[in-house]
Amino acid sequence: MGASAAASYAPDLFDVTQIDFAVPDGIGRRSVAESVAKIGFRPAGRLFTRDGAQYALHFSSGPNERILKKAVTIENARGSYRTLELVDAVADCASGFVHWDDRQSLEVAERFARAMRERIIDSRLVEALHEIDPADVAGRQRRSVAEGRLKAALR
Repeated sequence: MGASAAASYAPDLFDVTQIDFAVPDGIGRRSVAESVAKIGFRPAGRLFTRDGAQYALHFSSGPNERILKKAVTIENARGSYRTLELVDAVADCASGFVHWDDRQSLEVAERFARAMRERIIDSRLVEALHEIDPADVAGRQRRSVAEGRLKAALR
């Protein structure tokens, strides 16, 4: 959810290729697949794609996916939509690094933090990072690395 949500705040910073959705507890992948099949999307690994679609769809759920804490409404010329608040979006970007050692996720989080640093409160970002629950010692170490790099990006 992080990159597509963060792009709501800095749309020219990063090319978003997927749209992320939070799935409530109790709704499984099969149910999601049946729903999006009605509009032509099919499973493709973790994503759902459709020929000719500009974006792939990703549905977050499960123990290693940081689920939406607080949503805000963004309004633009095309209408309004709900997304993560900025700090949670940046922390969610970093969660890919914490959970799966996905370095690109951390780099994206750093880019958004640096670009939006005047709108981010350092202590709130650290709090959001600590809401990420690493599965093991290596994940806790990566969360510490992410915290240091994102604090540096805010300077």
